[in-house]
Amino acid sequence: NCDDCEKQPTIAEKLTDQRKGIKALLLDQRGVVSGVGNWVADEILYRSGIHPDQTFLTTTEANRLFQEMNYVLCTAVDCLNARK
Repeated sequence: NCDDCEKQPTIAEKLTDQRKGIKALLLDQRGVVSGVGNWVADEILYRSGIHPDQTFLTTTEANRLFQEMNYVLCTAVDCLNARK
């Protein structure tokens, strides 16, 4: 149902105002996004300039982290596809 989709929190909203460290949030397969493993989380945080134990993200930081997540995941998929 499209009405339900509009009520779903965005990834950036799920990353802000949390008590857990950001790396733990990224590794939580049910919390934010599934499929992010240890090296992917490390790369995303490094590119974002965010410490893995940081517990509070501003909206700007969360949006930057989301952009870097997209970049890292797309790059990984492109590399895998290039091997075929």
